[in-house]
Amino acid sequence: MELACFRRPLAAIGIANGLLIFAFCGSAATAWLREQIGATALLSLLLGFVATTALALCAMWLLPHRVSDPVELLPGAVVVGVGYQLMDLAVVFYFAPKLGESQETYGVFGAAATLLIWLYVLCRTFTSASFLNATLWSRRQDEPSAAAPTGDP
Repeated sequence: MELACFRRPLAAIGIANGLLIFAFCGSAATAWLREQIGATALLSLLLGFVATTALALCAMWLLPHRVSDPVELLPGAVVVGVGYQLMDLAVVFYFAPKLGESQETYGVFGAAATLLIWLYVLCRTFTSASFLNATLWSRRQDEPSAAAPTGDP
């Protein structure tokens, strides 16, 4: 089977960056929704999870893969969705208050370090999701087909 590849790498980079910017805007919209609604922050968290999972599924479908059905990429997309929401919660409830308390000490370097850590963990999450999808695909290929004869008379 031939692997899919992009003939226009600039278009692929543009699509990937567009999806990342869209995810940032979705996170900002989720934060605004939490602020507006208040008590039903769980709903906005679920909405953010669904949106992030859908974006990850779309991005994984655009990247080179061996599956023939987008549903087969769903386990990895769920990993990205859960990881993104956990990182969002960590930034909102831990990193932002710590950064606010130590603004005089760290200044802009603290914000830059937080952003770099966030991007690093996001990339590791996406890589883990890709490995999960590849492992599941490999296991599906190794399974004997139910229609294949077993050789017993």
